[in-house]
Amino acid sequence: MLPRPSRLLVPALALVLLAGVGANGSATGALPAASPAVAAPAALAPSTPILLSDDNASRPGVAVGEDGTVHLGWVEEPDGGPDTFVYCRMPRGATACETEERFEQPGLNSFGPVDIILRDGDVVQVLGYVDGPGSLLFESLDGGDTFLEARPIGSIQTGWSVAGPGLNSVMAAYSGSAGPPGAGVQVQPTDGGFASQYVELNDGIDRYFSGGAGLLDEQTPISAYTDLDDTFIRRYDPTAGGDYNNIDNWLDSQTLPGENEPTMVTGASGTYLMTHVEFGSAIRDAYQVRKVSAADGSLSTPFLATDIGPALFGTMTADAGGGLTSVWTDSGEFADIRSSYSAGGGAFTPPGTLVKNVRAFNLRVRTAGDGGGFVVWDDNDNGSVFGAPIPAGGVTPDPEGPPPPPNVGGFTPPGNTASCKRTVTIKAGVVAAAQGGPCFDEVKPGVWSTTSDVNINGIRFVGGKSSTRITVDTKTHKVTATAGVVQKAGPIVLAKDAGTWDIDGATEFTGIEKFGIKLFDFKALGIASVRFASGKAEVTLNLALPQPFDVISGQTVLTTTMLQGLSLTKITIRAPELTVGEFGFKDLLITYDRSSSEFNGKVQLKLPPSGSFVEVLIGFRAGKLVKLGLTYKDGPPFPFTIYPGLWVTGVGFLYDGTEGFAIGGGADLAIPTPEGPITIDAIGSPPGTGGGFRFAVPNTGPASLDLQGTLRLFGFALANTKAHFDTSGLFNFRTTVDIGFPRLGVNGSVGGEVNLAAGTFYADAAINICVILCVGGKGVISDIGIAICGDISFGVDPFSFTLGFLVGYKWKTGLEVGSTCDIGSYKTPATGEAPSPTEATVSADGTLFLPGSSDPTSYAVNVPGEGGVPTVVVRDVNNNIVVQSDQASPFEPQQGGDVVLVPSPSTDSVRLVVIQRSAQPVAYKITATGGSQLQRRLARQPDGSPTAVPAITVAESFDATAVTATVAGAVTSRKRTLSYTSTNLGESGRSVRFVETSAAGLNRVIGTSDDPSGSLPFTVSDAVAGTRSIEAVVLNSEGLPISTTTVAGFTAPGYVLPTKPTKLKLAVDARSRLTVTWAGSRAQRWLVYAVVEDGRRVQLSTTGRKVVLPAVGRREKVRITVYGVDRLGREGPAASAKRP
Repeated sequence: MLPRPSRLLVPALALVLLAGVGANGSATGALPAASPAVAAPAALAPSTPILLSDDNASRPGVAVGEDGTVHLGWVEEPDGGPDTFVYCRMPRGATACETEERFEQPGLNSFGPVDIILRDGDVVQVLGYVDGPGSLLFESLDGGDTFLEARPIGSIQTGWSVAGPGLNSVMAAYSGSAGPPGAGVQVQPTDGGFASQYVELNDGIDRYFSGGAGLLDEQTPISAYTDLDDTFIRRYDPTAGGDYNNIDNWLDSQTLPGENEPTMVTGASGTYLMTHVEFGSAIRDAYQVRKVSAADGSLSTPFLATDIGPALFGTMTADAGGGLTSVWTDSGEFADIRSSYSAGGGAFTPPGTLVKNVRAFNLRVRTAGDGGGFVVWDDNDNGSVFGAPIPAGGVTPDPEGPPPPPNVGGFTPPGNTASCKRTVTIKAGVVAAAQGGPCFDEVKPGVWSTTSDVNINGIRFVGGKSSTRITVDTKTHKVTATAGVVQKAGPIVLAKDAGTWDIDGATEFTGIEKFGIKLFDFKALGIASVRFASGKAEVTLNLALPQPFDVISGQTVLTTTMLQGLSLTKITIRAPELTVGEFGFKDLLITYDRSSSEFNGKVQLKLPPSGSFVEVLIGFRAGKLVKLGLTYKDGPPFPFTIYPGLWVTGVGFLYDGTEGFAIGGGADLAIPTPEGPITIDAIGSPPGTGGGFRFAVPNTGPASLDLQGTLRLFGFALANTKAHFDTSGLFNFRTTVDIGFPRLGVNGSVGGEVNLAAGTFYADAAINICVILCVGGKGVISDIGIAICGDISFGVDPFSFTLGFLVGYKWKTGLEVGSTCDIGSYKTPATGEAPSPTEATVSADGTLFLPGSSDPTSYAVNVPGEGGVPTVVVRDVNNNIVVQSDQASPFEPQQGGDVVLVPSPSTDSVRLVVIQRSAQPVAYKITATGGSQLQRRLARQPDGSPTAVPAITVAESFDATAVTATVAGAVTSRKRTLSYTSTNLGESGRSVRFVETSAAGLNRVIGTSDDPSGSLPFTVSDAVAGTRSIEAVVLNSEGLPISTTTVAGFTAPGYVLPTKPTKLKLAVDARSRLTVTWAGSRAQRWLVYAVVEDGRRVQLSTTGRKVVLPAVGRREKVRITVYGVDRLGREGPAASAKRP
């Protein structure tokens, strides 16, 4: 058995085991209601300890509801059984658990005490730490009758957990000497998520031991810790927003030398710090208390919370009625547990004995608003947990102990007089309470004054210094604060200067943005006003919304009360009308949802260019946009253009707020008109949830659009398409092509860059080509179609041959096959019954004669059918079948001898590619089979008589077309001339299309020509400055692009932006309307950004050069910024002006 230590022997052990805890689940720093002095209770005998568990139990925790119900927790580690967290509910006055829940943790080791936190609405939160999952939350929504499944919420052990900051988090204050290697805190979410980051507050050497944490207001934490010699206090920067687990947001520590064993608590009276001090020797020690200023974290003069003697293991709690209760024990193995009570947070009763002669370690205490509560402890290594009730009004005082030293306030803070009072009723329903220092003294009839902190219906006047004073006048209903008194509504700082409040009317404050305070990461700014009502105060406040709506502010009305402080449950932000870039908004209404820690609401969104409104759902969390859902119904404003040539034809759901402003979900788009012919179906499946559409305006760089869906070109669908657009003018895509049949077609991944205004695009493509066999090929994909060339070998050596086959697809008409890459135009051959020595001829019975050739020559032969693709048989001069269609698979290509047969559905024909490698003429007879018919035409025989012959056409091969070009014109000029020469155009039926391109994605057709040489004047495209290229795109006789070549380059100037506004003037008329006028050119519209002293931040859009802003006073400060925006959304230089 471990002997009970004295202070001299083990001060470190005392602190490690029994560092103090925070408030009784309270997340408010509000001051209490009127707290009358509590009369000394009738003498009560010390309580009898209640044995709660003896099954190797330890590390208890406790919370007490306002009805006195006790909620208990502890850890059991039975031999041979799993570690178990135990919850017990005990009504006031009971001696046994009414309800008990056991949370077993098989195979896991538990650490740290069990914490109990009570929330509004019968919510009970039990927290325990196990090695592995971390801090576990067991939550009950029915007062402890049943519990939800445990969920991990943080990585730091429990033991000093308090509710807050905010409504859906807890803050754990931890001690450590290994990992992490010092005292610190971690704010853990209770509405979903897990906190892995924590704040190590240890800013010195060996500052390992935590003394708990509190809240200076609803969202400003503060924590105390020690190295066993001194105490250190560190608070959160109230201007930093809600990133609590970031050490950079915590201010430097302040030191209390020679004081240790800190306990920090928060209740209705505010935040208090208890520390241990010695007065000359270890047997003359005590615990003393200071009020912590809600304004700056400074400390008041200390006053005693215990008597002076061998006090040990002291701890404290603050309750919802404004009271404080201290509990401690004396040294020795067995000793009494003693307690003192402060009804108003500023004067403790003399100590009394709560329990006699017990072995008490790990003391924890909680009380209700009437001072009645419960204390729990364990007996260190004996495996038992005990508890004892505290009567309402606190423990009966013992006979008076030794007097306090003169430099300590004793049990009454310095400055109080016999006639002073702690509360003053200013008028019915409006009460002022002084706490943490001297109470009110009457300076003349009806006028009361104090240097203490004062709370009036939840509005806090934080003074607490001899140089500051708050005075209330019950006759005129005025409140006066001297300079240095910080006047607050929850975390919102209203003023720090001297001023007078009108309790009967509204008191206004201007320029509150100078204090840098945020509420839920929404910055408070402009003008605030406070109006008092019965039992409450109403605060009208402007809050700036997070990005992307940070250019405007919405107004909210907040409520404060004496006991609850600032209400966080009914916050609503409204804004009647605002503009963000191209988008107009009206009727913004956002409400805080405590169940999800989000601000959710809706707004009417005006979409350009039609100006029609649709309803948008919107949400913010932790200062970021996290929800933007748009409900679309058919009809206006769709379709609308977001960039010249890029049309939105339908929208599903929009969401994302992780970086900058992002819209995601589903959309259908069209290029260059609402009807296409290029469309992208990216709604997602189901609509709005497929992530098919994302429009993002990042913090820096151009806005961008990303899509994933189906690309349709003239109705032809290409699946698995990804596209990207940004406001620099780039629109590119990558898609999967799978056209044709297994043995006839093209397949693979291709991409291109689209000219949005013209709907044209050209890009090289390297994918597979299949004509009986599949090989890798190269070619071009464009808005016309896709054409791929590949070398395919046929036959067996020595009779094999290789053809450079072309397989293409025109988006408008279909598959284009049966041609070689170097083929010319299909032409009608002469009619004859015998071969010609120089050209191909066709006889009436369908015999094709090809002239002899000294070198192998390829011919492409088109054999059209009547009413569809024919099936044919090809025979040689000996009537032997060379190749024929497969009747079972009529669209499959075939090969025989020197002939390749390829069905061509787009032309209702069969195409034959024939290799003539004989010096003598050859003949092939082509006839229809299987009931099909060949299309025929009228022709004249050599004797002039008419005859019907098959409508066969023949194309010969030509050498590749070569193009050279130069660009002339001054570097600074936008007027240029392209001069070019080309080969093999006219006879082959080819033409050349010239395209201006750039690395930034520019793609614009300059012109098309089939002349062998010439010039094309053009105007340089309005795009990013830098190097441009001219691409020559060769089109074959059927209009398919078969090659692209860079033929010239030049340097181009940049965008033509709107001019900087000039003659910017501001004028306010007698009706308080601000008129803004300016001059300027080259802008499609003008944006006007106004910042008004009353907190308004408005961005207006106009096509004229004048705007009017209402409700601007003649002496009211306002700053105006104006800049032009061109048709592509690019901004010109800005001009600014201010008045007065």
